[in-house]
Amino acid sequence: QKRRRMRSVLLSVVVVLGLVSLSYCVGTLYGLDNKIARLIKVNPENAHESPVGRHEYPKELLPQGVSSIDIQRKIYYSIAFNETDSATYLLGFSLKSGAVVSHVKLPYATSAFVGSGQFVAVIPGTSQVLTVGRDRVRNRYHLLEVNTTNGHTQVIGSFSVFADVLAGAAAYDPVHDVFWFQIGTRAGINNYAYNIKSRKQVYNGTDVDSIETMNYDEKTRKIVGIGIKSGGRALVSLDPTNGHTTVIAKIPSFWIINAQISALDEEHRILYSYLQPREPEHAPFQLVGVNIDNGHVVSSPAAGHANSLPDSLAFDPTL
Repeated sequence: QKRRRMRSVLLSVVVVLGLVSLSYCVGTLYGLDNKIARLIKVNPENAHESPVGRHEYPKELLPQGVSSIDIQRKIYYSIAFNETDSATYLLGFSLKSGAVVSHVKLPYATSAFVGSGQFVAVIPGTSQVLTVGRDRVRNRYHLLEVNTTNGHTQVIGSFSVFADVLAGAAAYDPVHDVFWFQIGTRAGINNYAYNIKSRKQVYNGTDVDSIETMNYDEKTRKIVGIGIKSGGRALVSLDPTNGHTTVIAKIPSFWIINAQISALDEEHRILYSYLQPREPEHAPFQLVGVNIDNGHVVSSPAAGHANSLPDSLAFDPTL
């Protein structure tokens, strides 16, 4: 059966409190093209996209929101479904050339929607990458630690899940060595946390503030993202020590979020996400930059419609 990707679009909200120039920003916003598997750069000032090198991989189908950057080794990781052998792979794209420089086969099944229930996160300062997905045989979830230098995979934990989450959120907490991601339950979506060192589940609770994107902030040692509260969008933080979520600010000028995609510029305190304004109807999405300390929108250039936006985003803070 032909696999396909679904544009995940959810209700959303964000407050515009003034625009500022981003010309001072150091670092690069990267993404993956949604029409063909290739690495791109995204300009936060005007939302323009440009390919990194000339490498394209038409046989690889990429999921939405599943990405993580290895800053030290300059590699952009994502999970992909290969149409040639119908297998799932961890792909690593060079930030310099755009070429795939890491290619590790994973024991995950792929449903009709590529990437459903799958997550990835780089462990900073190592060549290790964490992945999550459902296996092909026993229908159980496996959390793997992948050594990207030799392709060796090690099972950190296995567990049963009621349902996959399409374009779910995930983030790695390096202080507590815990991988956070989302699982489907009979009641809805839960935030789930697994300690890598102890190999134990440390949290499994209801997503109260509906956090739909996750990025770890080293300054506050918390996870931040775009969520929903009281019928509107909000900037939300999650405390990794106890799983509690807190609304930092309501952000009510936008209505739709595209595919739970976000990327964090920690130094300048800006969270980027593709959001659609509440008005006019069918307005193009904007690449919205939100200050994570106060919830102010600091940039919002027009980016296009959902079927033209990148499949994922990640920020490299270095030159």
